[in-house]
Amino acid sequence: MKILTAEQIRKADQYTIQHEPISSINLMERAATQCVRWLMHNSYSPLVALSEDTRASQVIKIFAGTGNNGGDGLVIGRQLLLAGFTKVQVFIVSYSEKFSEDCQANIDLFTKASHAVTDKAEDNSLIYIHEEKNLPHIQSSDIVIDAIFGSGLNKPISGFTARLIEQINLSKAVVIAIDIPSGLFAENNEDIDNKTVIIANHTLTFEVFKLAFLYDQNYTFTGRIHLLKIGLDGSFLNQLTSNQFIITKESINFFFKKRHKIAHKGNFGHALLVVGSEGKVGAGVLAAKACMRAGVGLLSVHTPKCGYAILQTTIPEAMTLVDKKKKYISQVFKDIGEYEKYTSVGIGCGIGKNPKTAQALYEILKLSSKPMVIDADALNILSENPTWWEIVPKHSILTPHPKEFERLFGRTTNPYLRHQLQLAMSVQRQVFIILKGATTCITTPEGNTYFNITGNAGMATGGSGDVLTGILTSLLAQGYSGEKTCRLGVFLHGTAGNIAAKKYSQEAMIAGDIIECLGKAMKKIAKDNKSY
Repeated sequence: MKILTAEQIRKADQYTIQHEPISSINLMERAATQCVRWLMHNSYSPLVALSEDTRASQVIKIFAGTGNNGGDGLVIGRQLLLAGFTKVQVFIVSYSEKFSEDCQANIDLFTKASHAVTDKAEDNSLIYIHEEKNLPHIQSSDIVIDAIFGSGLNKPISGFTARLIEQINLSKAVVIAIDIPSGLFAENNEDIDNKTVIIANHTLTFEVFKLAFLYDQNYTFTGRIHLLKIGLDGSFLNQLTSNQFIITKESINFFFKKRHKIAHKGNFGHALLVVGSEGKVGAGVLAAKACMRAGVGLLSVHTPKCGYAILQTTIPEAMTLVDKKKKYISQVFKDIGEYEKYTSVGIGCGIGKNPKTAQALYEILKLSSKPMVIDADALNILSENPTWWEIVPKHSILTPHPKEFERLFGRTTNPYLRHQLQLAMSVQRQVFIILKGATTCITTPEGNTYFNITGNAGMATGGSGDVLTGILTSLLAQGYSGEKTCRLGVFLHGTAGNIAAKKYSQEAMIAGDIIECLGKAMKKIAKDNKSY
């Protein structure tokens, strides 16, 4: 799924209006109708649990701006009013004396609808807010719909509108944002004041995700995001170009490899994991189990002597190679011949930063001619030796968490700038970077970005990253390209995490549960494969 800019969506609106054809006010009606359907029928909506009797007592406060986002809010108010919610109040936030044509038309339509049900809707009203003294009191029991500003916002909010947003955020009411939380920009939020952005419980957005929604830090503002289709011209949307995408099950299923009946283990690669040190052999166990469960044909694990018995006991399917040192890794390959027999190498899980281990990593990088998976302490060692970048194999896969990313590439002040830095480093270093988070971000040597939206907070537990490293090393060994390895790997990891959360709860999950659920995750991805 492509991620489009606010300007591209605006062009799609205009194209649909001209070529469907449909009037702009009817397209607004269609978008708002989808919002009302969500409000009336979606299980996440706070209105769903209300009976017809309680609809009459539920106060709904809609804050509408003077542009088309405000027009959406007015249509929502009118439709809710006609659906039996008799305490709908629309507040026109008059930050400008100029109203869009469609917004003004819907002010008139809302007024007529309100008059039509006056006998049973004494609290229906249309109230204009011109200054701070007009700000209404908002109770925690109210339901607030934010339709003040849409994705066309181009400067930070100030004045009485900023005070209103602060008041809404302090109210503890359930807040539902239309299109985008007011105050948040669709792409770059470098200059925003967090105090003047709506903090929504839910965001109802149209057709495609906005880039800002994919940054973990903005979840505070968006809450749960719900994508609503409003019938924008599909052919026009398809021809719009983007180098930013959301990973979907359909896109993964397109290249997911199905096994031939006469396949043997040699068809699925021989992976090597270089893992473990004293006290951290468990990281290697998790990576090895995940690697096997993700489908590799053969797996060898290089570990210090202290890990030998542990690995032989916990994962007998893997072959264990023992380092000459007891507590840490000191040497992996003696010559190119030992290296060449592996179709992929993953390194870093639990290896520590002993100087001998650092030297071993240097020798591996220097010897390597094909992409590797580099994680954890291997990344930390690399961050301390920036001259080594010239020997990192092109198209290798790096899997940092945010702190490791900072150590490697430097600190940024906001998620948009970090994303730009990540893109630049992928292109400059010619590596895939998987920045782990709630919406894991993959950047490629070609300058593309893929966001993964599977997964949950239960995966925020020690060892989850080791599991991902094992999965990626396995897929790379099986012959997937670097890009497909990254996309399938993070999607599979997150899907397994979701299955595990349903089984154990997010709170009770451990990393091993993700491995346990990898099989079900693969079935879910390849459900049209009749061999399952």
